[in-house]
Amino acid sequence: MKPADIGKLGKYEIVGELGRGAMGVVYKGFDPAIERYVAIKTVRKDLVAGDEDATVTQVERFKREAKAAGRMAHPNIVGIYEYGEVDETAFIAMEFVEGRSLKDVFDADERFELPTLIRMMTEVLSALEYSHKNGIIHRDIKPANIMITKAGEVKITDFGIARLESSSLTQAGAVLGTPSYMSPEQFMGQQVDARSDLFSAGGVLYQLLTGEKPFTGSLTTIMHKVLNAQPEAPSLLNVQVPAALDAVAATAMAKRPDDRYQSAAAFARALKEACEGRGAAPESASAVHETQATLAGATVIDHTAVVGVAAAPPARRKGVPVGVVAAVLALVLIVVGGGAWWAFNRADDGDAAERAAAAEAERRARELAARERAEAERKARAEAERAAREQARQDRIATARSAMPALHQALARVPCSRLAPTVESDGTVGVSGSSGQAADVAEDRVRAAVAEVLGGDHPVRLALDPTLIPPTLCAPLDRLAGPLARARVARSPLAVLPATGSARFRTGDNLIINVAGAEFDAYTRVDYFTLEGYVVHLLPNGLERDNRLATGATRQLGRPDHGGRFWTIGPPFGKELIVVTASATPLFPQPRAEAELAADYLAALDEAINAQADAEPRTVAAALFIQTRGE
Repeated sequence: MKPADIGKLGKYEIVGELGRGAMGVVYKGFDPAIERYVAIKTVRKDLVAGDEDATVTQVERFKREAKAAGRMAHPNIVGIYEYGEVDETAFIAMEFVEGRSLKDVFDADERFELPTLIRMMTEVLSALEYSHKNGIIHRDIKPANIMITKAGEVKITDFGIARLESSSLTQAGAVLGTPSYMSPEQFMGQQVDARSDLFSAGGVLYQLLTGEKPFTGSLTTIMHKVLNAQPEAPSLLNVQVPAALDAVAATAMAKRPDDRYQSAAAFARALKEACEGRGAAPESASAVHETQATLAGATVIDHTAVVGVAAAPPARRKGVPVGVVAAVLALVLIVVGGGAWWAFNRADDGDAAERAAAAEAERRARELAARERAEAERKARAEAERAAREQARQDRIATARSAMPALHQALARVPCSRLAPTVESDGTVGVSGSSGQAADVAEDRVRAAVAEVLGGDHPVRLALDPTLIPPTLCAPLDRLAGPLARARVARSPLAVLPATGSARFRTGDNLIINVAGAEFDAYTRVDYFTLEGYVVHLLPNGLERDNRLATGATRQLGRPDHGGRFWTIGPPFGKELIVVTASATPLFPQPRAEAELAADYLAALDEAINAQADAEPRTVAAALFIQTRGE
């Protein structure tokens, strides 16, 4: 658990950070009133991508998660305690689950015994049956949303895209979910019902049984497979899986909702029946007896027919009639011969049955051994591939991290840009920031800069701001490329940040900013470059001449109630630039006018920085883009 960046949220004391996403952070919190730990999921409204309508939609979906889970009380569903908002942060306080997600288990290549996974799957279906009866469809059942407590209990979480029967926010045509577990109707943007959750649950069952996702590949490949292909039977991938479970998984993941189980309870019943009735039932003793009786009866009838022919009335004579003697002898011969024939055939049939049973047992043993060898080979290949992928990932990460200083320098040379490289968890180099050039030109130049350092084969992921940097701001970025890159390479604490946390300002707003000092005692200049080609010196200014900032110190500028200079946002509106520079000695011996042409100032600034090129520590800089607009 990471340290938290805040100390309190509402009534909850923040203990640490559990996870972080694009829209917010999940914290571990403590409720002092009732002395229990909670998980607190947050959304920062100012970080939600898009316009105000998108922000409202995201927050409404977040509220709906609280509403969806908060109205349910089930042992296999993570409980929701409270929804709240503090400043720009909306949050949900929920049950703190000590354990890990099923995804973490799969990622670690761990497997469950069959009784355990059936019990876990039954708990998932119990939770879904409960939520469906309460009119709530989860819509994103997947291993990452299934938590396993330390005691082995299953709990479903994240109803963030759930649909309530009384809600119209998520409608037909909105494709939401996780591709490998999405139902066909979700991919086609159709209206979904509870049976969509059962399809996703079938995908989870498949992965529990086999260790493999039912559908893999790129998004388009997964979509094609979900709509058109059936995954391989689980028993072919895992010899320990009873064949009866193949039909359960296939029914759960049927393409048409009408062909699936019609409720989670029906799914659970089928799962239980398949486990209890696996294997073919042996032939009953009564059936064997009836078969033998029929054969014996046929033999007696045949004998009776022969006796009847041989026992025709003989001619009368004295003593024992010859015909009677002949008939008796014939009868004895027939009975003895028939009995011997019957006994011989019975013995022969028994030997044949034993030989057939032995051959079948041998065939099954060979087949089982072959399947076990194939499974062992598959696991060995998978482990080797996993180890190779992991080693390649570690190599990419090490290579990218060692190249960070050179990457900063290379990206600083891309004209009219403000770019920041990072190393992602898979070793990919991520590059974010802004450019003053068209998207295709900017991407080509960024990729060329990365290839210059790491070669053309290293994976790159770009996240460039589509809003172009205005031409009037290109000159300060290009002139200050060196100091800006030096601060990034040295990871200097020097920074300029909006005091409210948001870099968006409207006309009439006060421009209030916080400045964090460099890693050395420095003379700090803060300059505001406008769209009209001017620069306003925020520090030093006419009222605040002292621009010295000690190591690690911070300073706030522009607050009207602090008695210093303050500034109000006005036209023209758009993307504008604030730059802070820090030098060991003053860059200019005399104060400059509070506003001047940017071109004149940049020429003088360039000369002053070059004059101190050999001094240590060298001049560093940091930049902040702000977005201004009218009402």
